[in-house]
Amino acid sequence: MATREKFARSQLSLRRRISALWSSKIRNMPTAEPVLPTDVFREIANYLPRTDILALSSCSIEMRTLLLPDVYAAVSLLCGSSACSSKLELLSASPHWLAYVKKLEIGPDWLSWPIDELVELRVASTVVKISPRLTNLETFTWCGIYPLQEIVWRALRTSCPKLKILSYTAQTRQFEPDSELFKFRNLLSFSLCVKEKAEAFPLIKPNLPPKFCDMLLHSPDLEHLNLQLCPSHNNLGSLSSLMQRTWDNLSALQIEVCPDHPARDLIAPFLAAHPLITSLSILPHVPDILPLTFPPGTLPYLKFFSGISQHLAALPNLEHLRNLVLLDEPARNPLASTVGRLTFLTSLTITLADAGDMSLVFSITSACCLLESLAISYRTPCNMKQLKVIAVALRELPYLRELSLTKTYRLSDGTMLAAVLLLLEQNTMLREVHLIWVSTKEWKQSGDYTITPRKDDPRVPYVLNAKEFGPSGLGRLGGSFVRRFRHALDGSDRVSRGLARIRR
Repeated sequence: MATREKFARSQLSLRRRISALWSSKIRNMPTAEPVLPTDVFREIANYLPRTDILALSSCSIEMRTLLLPDVYAAVSLLCGSSACSSKLELLSASPHWLAYVKKLEIGPDWLSWPIDELVELRVASTVVKISPRLTNLETFTWCGIYPLQEIVWRALRTSCPKLKILSYTAQTRQFEPDSELFKFRNLLSFSLCVKEKAEAFPLIKPNLPPKFCDMLLHSPDLEHLNLQLCPSHNNLGSLSSLMQRTWDNLSALQIEVCPDHPARDLIAPFLAAHPLITSLSILPHVPDILPLTFPPGTLPYLKFFSGISQHLAALPNLEHLRNLVLLDEPARNPLASTVGRLTFLTSLTITLADAGDMSLVFSITSACCLLESLAISYRTPCNMKQLKVIAVALRELPYLRELSLTKTYRLSDGTMLAAVLLLLEQNTMLREVHLIWVSTKEWKQSGDYTITPRKDDPRVPYVLNAKEFGPSGLGRLGGSFVRRFRHALDGSDRVSRGLARIRR
């Protein structure tokens, strides 16, 4: 017993001596002078992604104080009902942070189930409570199911003088004629999306409130406009006044068209009157859409287009197009003639009917040699033999870095890792591969693969970082799995020879 007490006293004495020695060194240490001015650090933070800003702010108390406005400049709560409510309550508990928020995205029912109206009401009341402190708010996004309360729009309009960008998504049929939403003025961007609702069509279509058009007409500096109102089944005739208006700074337009939409007849002259539009999305609400005819000088600087191949072929100027998203299954001959005009395309998303028909793939690889990102969705199965033909065809794209492939799954298709290695075997310059396998039994398996250089072992220059997700059984009650692993690539011509996995 005495030996234990003597040992404990000696250990305590040793710790005290070490602590005193370390404290004296800290006191005698010269004060570190700042290497760079604070405005230089702020300028550096403007070019960093959010993850790097968070890492940099964790270096010291001084850096956190300096970068706190950048950390809370953009707050995204598109995370489901319960998580959105709890995180917003946590944010409201620190009112001094709210003054830094410039962009606020809220989605109480973002991909969540079941849908709870009480959660949306609770989140909306929290927004009203914190709105007086959101003095620097410039962008507000709401994505929900139920109509947002009028008190929320009133609080935002009166308390946030810098609010110029609005985005509202809900599942509503009728808008209030005197809604506070339509009292905003001088907006730079406005988005109104109505979700599809599984209810019978109304016998008498409600009219779109006139103040909705007045709000946009009183925004002369409007730059972005997104209107998806067809699922609301409103009488959209009042939009004719908007389609006859001209905004000098309009650069992005996303519009959903339906059989009785006035844009069917006015979209062509509207686009001809806005030559500065660089991003265009024409979303058909029904499959049968009448063709459009554009004047020769329409949209000379178009860089992004999302729509059907029929409208793409009607556009006269495709020389500057960089990003293309096709929402239909294009026919072989019409698209083949249009692809020849897409010589500067860098990103393409397309859906093809049959994996065995390679004519469109060959047309794309021969004409769009500058592609950096390609996403292909097949409606039919694609076996390993067909996948190898696709991989060989993609060798004609020397700048391709990202590939996404969606197909119908069969048990004889093998593993996703084998499919990725087959693609990398023919395309060694790929850096990201995304696979989605869909089954007829209402389940799907997905995999995200990133190729990164490895500096610690020159014998294995590249490593495949994989994350796979899917069901663990064929039935609905079979559960799911998530796999994360690293696969070593040996760097030879045939990368599939590196079969050794490096477990995390």
